[in-house]
Amino acid sequence: MGVVLRVKNSTGGDTREYFFEVKFPPEQWRLLCLQHDGGSGKSRCLADDEEMPLSSKRVPGVGEGHNPPDEGSTAQEDKTASHPNSCALNNTLEGDSCQDTREKSEATTGKLCVGGFGRGKLRASVSRLRWWNRIMPDIGKAVECAGRAQGIPDWVMNEDWAVVGDASFQPHSLQEVCSSYPRYVLLQPAGTYSHSQSLCHALAGTLVSTDDLSAINTTSLQFSNICADSGEPLTWLNVKNGTRVEITPGDECPAWDSSGEKLVACVRRLQCSICKSSPTSMYTLYGHTGRFFDYTYYTDSNLSVPIFQSKGSSQIKLEDSIWVLRSNLHRVEWRLEGAALPIGRRRWRAGSQEVLLTLTKCLTTQFTCDDGQCISQILRCDDILHCRDMSDEVNCRVVEKPSRYDVSSPPPLRPWENGTVPLAYHIDVYHLSDITAINATASMDVGITLTWYDPRLKFRNLKPDIKNYFPCELVWTPAVQAVTGHGDGTVLDTNDYEKFCYAYNNDATEKRPLADPYMGHVADGMNTAVEVYLGVLATVPCQFRLQLYPFDTQLCNLSFILTNSPWSRVFDKALPGNYVPYLNARRSLLEYVLEDQTTEVGWLMQAADNNTYFVLSYHLRRLYGYHVMNSYFPTLLMFVISYATFYFQLDDFTNRIMISLTAQLVLAALFSSTTQSSVKTPYLKLIDVWYAVIITSCFLIIVLQTLINVIFHSNRLPGFVYKMACLPGPLSDIKKVVPLFTKRSQELTQREPASNTVARRYNAMARVFTLSLVSTFVVLYILLALRVL
Repeated sequence: MGVVLRVKNSTGGDTREYFFEVKFPPEQWRLLCLQHDGGSGKSRCLADDEEMPLSSKRVPGVGEGHNPPDEGSTAQEDKTASHPNSCALNNTLEGDSCQDTREKSEATTGKLCVGGFGRGKLRASVSRLRWWNRIMPDIGKAVECAGRAQGIPDWVMNEDWAVVGDASFQPHSLQEVCSSYPRYVLLQPAGTYSHSQSLCHALAGTLVSTDDLSAINTTSLQFSNICADSGEPLTWLNVKNGTRVEITPGDECPAWDSSGEKLVACVRRLQCSICKSSPTSMYTLYGHTGRFFDYTYYTDSNLSVPIFQSKGSSQIKLEDSIWVLRSNLHRVEWRLEGAALPIGRRRWRAGSQEVLLTLTKCLTTQFTCDDGQCISQILRCDDILHCRDMSDEVNCRVVEKPSRYDVSSPPPLRPWENGTVPLAYHIDVYHLSDITAINATASMDVGITLTWYDPRLKFRNLKPDIKNYFPCELVWTPAVQAVTGHGDGTVLDTNDYEKFCYAYNNDATEKRPLADPYMGHVADGMNTAVEVYLGVLATVPCQFRLQLYPFDTQLCNLSFILTNSPWSRVFDKALPGNYVPYLNARRSLLEYVLEDQTTEVGWLMQAADNNTYFVLSYHLRRLYGYHVMNSYFPTLLMFVISYATFYFQLDDFTNRIMISLTAQLVLAALFSSTTQSSVKTPYLKLIDVWYAVIITSCFLIIVLQTLINVIFHSNRLPGFVYKMACLPGPLSDIKKVVPLFTKRSQELTQREPASNTVARRYNAMARVFTLSLVSTFVVLYILLALRVL
């Protein structure tokens, strides 16, 4: 029972329903103010100046017991407000045009329908309906009662509206609509001040004030006659305008007797007390099937001792100090003894049978404490005591399963599922240890979340927007086994340090059964997912391929295989894409840097089982700066030093050969040191090729220096030596060109042996050849390191 505000965007889009739980006693007017902000999507509802919480928000057609209406039946282009109750489509007042009090509107901006959208038959009166096509900061001012209404409405319901179905216009005066008289209820026995105050709050009222007592006709209600013989004050009085106060021993509280107001000890137990409650208060009876008794009750306003009457044949009445729940139609009675009021969670008896029932004013979004007080349903079972009787931490199970539930059997498929069904997974990486090529292992801390549906389960009291935890031992959970490689490696011994099971609230499919005396909210496992979180510590051997060392990039894979549900389920990533979140700012892992982390799904045949698995892959790139400074730069420097000997004097063979040999020895020492410190492989690595070429180049320089020195000191050279040097032929002497008038002695000094000229030519050729060879190698090496080749 309540108010449904249905809103449809004028530019298209989904229709939304906002449900506010508002109760409507028979023959009682309620003043409602509804507001919807299209910009923020927020809706509000005030009932008699009391802000009503939003009970649920959903899309029509989603959820239990709701079918979307025909197009155009109740929806409007801009906003649609519904009358607070249920009605059939043929019992509606439908406005297709409006008459503004300021000027005539040539075109309507929407369609306003008062009804119930096919949810049931409306038997009610709607009076003084007005519409503002704007947001009012204080929506309470829209109420005409007490002269508070401000502003001129855009639409007003009048006789110009179209009448559809069994509906008619009837006049109701403002005084009739706005009149409201409180109800006064006698508590007997009343008990202490705190006890009486709690009973009044559970009755949706407060203790009376002195002003209330002056307005009460005590003779007609017989309060004085009932309690006059007790010799005690007639009633406790309210303080602080109905606000509940904490009472400590020794405090004095206000009371009233025939002499007027007085202060008495708050712990004194009075025989009587009077509560003032709202005439619009209604109560719901939880804990029965509805076969014999009704669910909704209201109180009679003309009796000091209330009678809780339903619209059907059920009533709750005090008879000889015993509360009797009676069905006049079925002639069934249940009894409650020793209670001043039947409000709260009580044990009723029918002969030898005992049943737990809850009579409460609380909304379905609230929980009723055993004493009748209301707290938010969210506060129940949060390990914090909110009820004074601690009843909010009782019966706190989250999962309800059938008696024959087998935790080793995978859940059956849902009716619309066939073959294999997806098992959603999500993985987070929290930490990754340093990785070296020698150890080739990665120690990691990962969190795995698996999501599935189990139609055998039911969930109770799921709180919105948080994880609702329960023991994993109660339900079937997927068993995953870590293996190395891409699903085909060896089994790993991991440390599964955490395992949590939980479920999220799904308000669109949640049920609120009246048969539960604890007012539980029930969600079916058919539409509510079960999730398990696994915290895993694992050390994985990585299968590195080091041919391009130290400019290599590597993949380190860790796979998780599903072992207890072969063939029926397949892993499916919960979020699109193959990216895996890495929740750590540290990506430099000593020798490697973590460039990316991805995941993918695969299948693996094991005997007769076709197991699904998902792979976590780390994309690693080696940090080569150390090798550049300690291997490449020194070796290249040694080559340059050795190469520089080509520019020494040809007759200075000793220095030329000694410097080249020294560079060769240094290169050999560097190569030995690098070989000892780097990972050993049966194949050549890229750094080995570098050392091999550079050492060979320096050795070639030594060989060339030796050959050039032999030529330089030879008296007679073979002919092919001249041809290779591109000289005309073997000459004993080669004379340089000298000036004409040079003296004979000076001319003789300019002569040099032919071998010197040939050696000099070979020296120049060796320089060019060696530099070209090494330069070409370096360029090709760099391109290979950069993955260009």
